[in-house]
Amino acid sequence: MKLFVALLLAFIYFSTCEKLIDPKFVAHLKKVATWEVAEPHENVFRNMKKEDFKRMLMDNIPAEVGALRNSTSRISRKTDYEDQVAHGNSVPRQFSWYREMPECIHSGRDQGSDCGSCWAFAIANHLSDRFCIWGRDVILSVQHLLECDKRNKCCTGGNDINAYQFLMETGLVEEHCRPYDMQCDRCRPTRCRRHKCKKNSIWLSSNVAKAKKEIYNNGPIQAMFDVYSDFSHYKSGVYYHTGGDYLGIHTVEILGWGVERGREYWLCKNCWGDNWGDNGFFKIRIGECGINRYMSSCIPDV
Repeated sequence: MKLFVALLLAFIYFSTCEKLIDPKFVAHLKKVATWEVAEPHENVFRNMKKEDFKRMLMDNIPAEVGALRNSTSRISRKTDYEDQVAHGNSVPRQFSWYREMPECIHSGRDQGSDCGSCWAFAIANHLSDRFCIWGRDVILSVQHLLECDKRNKCCTGGNDINAYQFLMETGLVEEHCRPYDMQCDRCRPTRCRRHKCKKNSIWLSSNVAKAKKEIYNNGPIQAMFDVYSDFSHYKSGVYYHTGGDYLGIHTVEILGWGVERGREYWLCKNCWGDNWGDNGFFKIRIGECGINRYMSSCIPDV
């Protein structure tokens, strides 16, 4: 009887849940989008249901994010960090750390479909790349942040300011010390070296010019944006919202910026594996889907 009920529930689930990748929607996107759309058979999400995909995202921007930003004592970076790298204060029309120091832009990694951990990947990914740019080549552990940062909520969401507080106070071990396994029940002890951010070094902004300056001077940043179903079909080009349902909030790493076909874009690294998009990267029009609203980072303590 239990087996029958389980099979019945499975049948209902798979017959009623809408598939994320719809060939008819793909055909529509190809007609109207100027960015390249992935073919259904090559899309890494081809067998995923829309409801399952939504679990990889956050439902919305956590309510405490705004309050935390208003109460954070350091809204903009102090001037003593401005010239600690070789670049000056002006920025070029196009720039990318992927071009400048490709050896420091580590693989985007894959968060998987069973954990809404994009917030932790964006933090660990962009700071791993920052540490390398600043002279210490490490790959920070996403798992350590997920299970030990108790201000955040592991696979059900988190925010950047809480994560930076954890990095300033406690620090993260490296990936090889605490590999990604999506465990949330406890913070397991470790004797591995921890890598921290400098105290009082949180940088926050929604200003494009300031964000470019921060990237150019100090390395990649992280940002949140709204995700619609068309984004899951992205392959290459400069993405902009073309159609489809709103699905949730995603967090990614911004590596640089540029101009393509007259459109200014951010160059971003995702956390859906190297087989998604343009080898794990994507371009998104500056300001699109609210990506400029919540940009942030902190300074590596090297």
